[in-house]
Amino acid sequence: MGRVIFHQQDFENALILHFKTNDVDEKADADYKVSWKDLENLVKEKFDKLKVVYSRADKYDGHLAISSFKLNK
Repeated sequence: MGRVIFHQQDFENALILHFKTNDVDEKADADYKVSWKDLENLVKEKFDKLKVVYSRADKYDGHLAISSFKLNK
């Protein structure tokens, strides 16, 4: 059905990525909101083998947790 199936091991030893943008414009970004779901979908589109187990973002930075379970290093 297109749903991601999580395993307990997906949350053990997850790889945490911190990201930050240098493109900061407080005035232009006053009403901008980040969609964590869009962010997850973008990662899944570009890197279909990664399993995102957590994401959090605001205007200029955020975190992604990627499952290291079954990850081909």
